[in-house]
Amino acid sequence: MSLLLLIVTGCSNDDEYQNGKSSENRTATQVRWYGVKEVTGTVQTRGAADRMKLWAQDPIITVKFLNNPDDPALVEQIKSYAKEWEQYAGVTFQFVESTETALVRIGFDWEGNSWLTWSYTGNDAKMVRSQSEPTAVFGGFNDGYMTDEEIRGDVLRVFGQVLGLEFEQRHGDWDASWWKADKNGVYYAQSYWESMFEDYYENFDWETIRQYVFDPLAGATIVQTDEVDLESIMIWPYYTRKETTTLLANYDLSEKDKEFIAILYPKKEGNTIQIAWVDAGYFVWVNEEKTQLRITAKGTQVEELPDVVDGKQLTSARSMFEFPPSIYLKLKKAPMFDTSNITDFSYMFYFCEELIEVPKYDTHNGILFNSMFSRCQKLETIPQFDVSSGVYFDYMFLRCNRLISVPDLNTSNAISFQEMFYDCLDLFDAPWLDTSKGKNFSLMFMNCSKLRSVPAYDTSSGTSFQRMFWACSSLKSIPLLDVSNGEAFEGMFKYAQSIEELYLKGIGGEKDDNSSSVVSLDLDISSPILNISSLQYMVDNTTGSNPARTINLSKALETQVPASLIAEAAAKNLTIQFIY
Repeated sequence: MSLLLLIVTGCSNDDEYQNGKSSENRTATQVRWYGVKEVTGTVQTRGAADRMKLWAQDPIITVKFLNNPDDPALVEQIKSYAKEWEQYAGVTFQFVESTETALVRIGFDWEGNSWLTWSYTGNDAKMVRSQSEPTAVFGGFNDGYMTDEEIRGDVLRVFGQVLGLEFEQRHGDWDASWWKADKNGVYYAQSYWESMFEDYYENFDWETIRQYVFDPLAGATIVQTDEVDLESIMIWPYYTRKETTTLLANYDLSEKDKEFIAILYPKKEGNTIQIAWVDAGYFVWVNEEKTQLRITAKGTQVEELPDVVDGKQLTSARSMFEFPPSIYLKLKKAPMFDTSNITDFSYMFYFCEELIEVPKYDTHNGILFNSMFSRCQKLETIPQFDVSSGVYFDYMFLRCNRLISVPDLNTSNAISFQEMFYDCLDLFDAPWLDTSKGKNFSLMFMNCSKLRSVPAYDTSSGTSFQRMFWACSSLKSIPLLDVSNGEAFEGMFKYAQSIEELYLKGIGGEKDDNSSSVVSLDLDISSPILNISSLQYMVDNTTGSNPARTINLSKALETQVPASLIAEAAAKNLTIQFIY
């Protein structure tokens, strides 16, 4: 594989903006290189596109970021600009987490090169096997000299390359006469470009530059527009063309860009919700506004429903695939549709007992996720959804008996996790969740008998912890849990006999409300090492002004706990009982 550094935007005395455009936004004092990375060593570029480098029709192109820009807001900017292509092409850019597999992998200032922006063309990216190697790179975004307009232009241009578009000056009708001798006999353009490349890339002579940058494309697989489009986003933003001519940067998709990409990736208008789902009898509209659907009896008998291209009109997926338990729902693979405006995903796949595959839906607007996958008994994992707006996750995976793993989820706005993983009998490792706002953790992992590890959850806002780890019989350790605001602990660790390490902060409540209520914490655990050290920790971190608390321990520990520790606990309103 070879990297072809194709263009320089540099300063020059004759770099004048023309056609009334302001020079305030130009990068006249910054060296910027734009490039295409080639797999085969041969060069193909656009005003045209090579059909061999296009993705399959209706592609979902997964994209991830390998490293982060200095300004985190740039990531959302890039996503927004890239998705402008989706308005005109039958494609979907699906942005995934850095830990997931992606076809397109983006780096920023890769290997310290802030002056270089490049991309593989189209499906050439699939030839790069390593998930840690970028297929597209943005340079200079961290330097602070680029305007939002220039960043927008770069993003649109690079994602044009990702879709298989090539740079406009390779169009077969491009007038290359400009690089020939000027009328005074001086090869101005040649000397200019060679001098600019000289400091950055050895042995990049004029013939090489011409071949890689300006000579027109040819070949049976080349498709191109009827004429050169000087307004195309695929025009390289360089300013010196010849002594008296300037080629300006473009920052928007031109009308011909939109038309051309629609030809290369036509949208399948017939594959819509109305035609493929409703008219086919698989779904019915729930309301006149057509913002919600419900599966029909006919739909329940289909193992795989067709993907559709629309869905922006939908605001709720509540009970979308749910049907009375008396009807056996055969769905194995959930269909893809546009879920970007849906806020309610509750009960979406409730009782889909045969479901084994779910696509990565756009869930960034979702607020309700309760019972989304309840009783999906054959589901083993899910994609890493964006649930950062989610508030309720109660019963989300209840009785997903074969659920083995769940990716880490950003649940930073969640307040309730009640029974989220109840009866997930095959779950080995609990996912990381942002639980900082969580209040209800009751029965969260109840009966997860194979659960081996739990990450350090922030439970400082939690009030309800009853039966949180009930019957987690394989769990050996739990990181520090802050239960300072806890009000209900009954059965929190009951039948979790294998725990060997456990520390709770604030079991006394650390409240100044003068409450006299009694709350019991059940530690049905027989390990004396565990309970003496844990008990000492709890007592040490309890203040005497707390409301009364009762800690219930195993009778096997009655002779193990020092009388002095029992007395110390009593002085802090903690009553220790041995009842199991």
